[in-house]
Amino acid sequence: MTLKDAGVTGGDLKVLQSAIRMPSGMILMCGPTGSGKTSTLYAMLGAIDFSLKNVISIEDPIEHVIPSISQMEVNPKAGITFASLLRNALRQNPDIICLGEIRDEETAQVAAHAAQTGHLIIATVHSNDNLGTIDRLVNLGVPLRSVAATLQLIVSQRLVRKLCPCCKKPVELSPKLHEYFQEQKLSEKNVCGPVGCRECDGTGYSGRTALFDLMVMDNELRSTLEAEGATLSSIKVQIEKEHGSTVLAYEGYKLASEGITSIDEVERVTLNLEKK
Repeated sequence: MTLKDAGVTGGDLKVLQSAIRMPSGMILMCGPTGSGKTSTLYAMLGAIDFSLKNVISIEDPIEHVIPSISQMEVNPKAGITFASLLRNALRQNPDIICLGEIRDEETAQVAAHAAQTGHLIIATVHSNDNLGTIDRLVNLGVPLRSVAATLQLIVSQRLVRKLCPCCKKPVELSPKLHEYFQEQKLSEKNVCGPVGCRECDGTGYSGRTALFDLMVMDNELRSTLEAEGATLSSIKVQIEKEHGSTVLAYEGYKLASEGITSIDEVERVTLNLEKK
C-alpha cells in the first residue's frame, strides 16, 4: 500500500513525504484501536529509499514482511520487549527506527533519547487526538521540553467506510449541517447515504478510507511546550489557534460532499466533534 492508497492526498501527502526524509526526530501516528495506524505506518515505510537509509522495525507482531528492512518481533514471555529491542537496535546505528507502539515508560524515554541523538523514530501511540498524544508522552515520563525538542509530526487518523457506488442515494442535510457546509464552502450536490444491495451485502458500504489530521510542530508550538509552567490547557489553546479543533470532522465532511462516505459515518468516527 502506498500513502495515496492509504488515503493521504494533497498537502498532507507532501507533509508526510517531507517528514520521512528528516534526519532525526519523532513522527507519531495516533488514534483508537482499528483506526488504520499500522497500515499507514507500513505505507510510510514503503515511501523510504532503502538504498540510502538503514531501517529497523520493532513490531508486535510483524504483520507484513518487508525484505529491505530489519524487522524484529516482541516476545514479552522471553523478556524481549519494545524497550530492550530498541536499545539493541540503537547499537546498529540505524537511520530510521519504526516502533509498532510506544506503550510503556522505558520505551517512550529511550525513543525520545534516540530521536535527540540523530535517529528518526516513526511510531504509533494509543491516544484520541494530537493533544492526547502529547499528554500520553508526558504521562510516560517524557518531559515537555524533550517532547518539544524531538517531536516533528503527529498524525491523527480515523477510518470511515466508503459508500457502495451501486446503491448510494442523495440525501438532504439538516439545517445545522447545511449552514456548516455553506460556511466551509463544501458542495451539497453529491452528499449521499447508504441503501444496501447485493454488491455490498445489504450494508450500503464497500471498502474503507482514512481521515487524517496532521500537526507539524512549528516554532510557536515548541515555545508553548518549553514555556515555564506550561500546561495541557495552554498547549490546547495554541494547537486550536494554529490548527483548529475540528480538522478530522472537516476532512470527513469533505469526503461526504464528494459522495465517498456518508454523514452518519463521519459523525460516528469523529465523535460528533463540535462544529465551528
